[in-house]
Amino acid sequence: MMEILQKLSLKECKTFKKLEEITDIASLPKEEQIMHEECIKAYRNYLETKGYAIEELETDWE
Repeated sequence: MMEILQKLSLKECKTFKKLEEITDIASLPKEEQIMHEECIKAYRNYLETKGYAIEELETDWE
């Protein structure tokens, strides 16, 4: 499971690259706002999955 999570590279997501340059999401065109929201959702899901995997690993070692 951890191998899969480590292979995930969210830096490759075009939206994340652009986020480094964006200061105001509302100023983006509607299509780019939607892309931004989708990428944020994917990132949050990644963090939750990673957190769950870490908890599972810690539980297995107890």
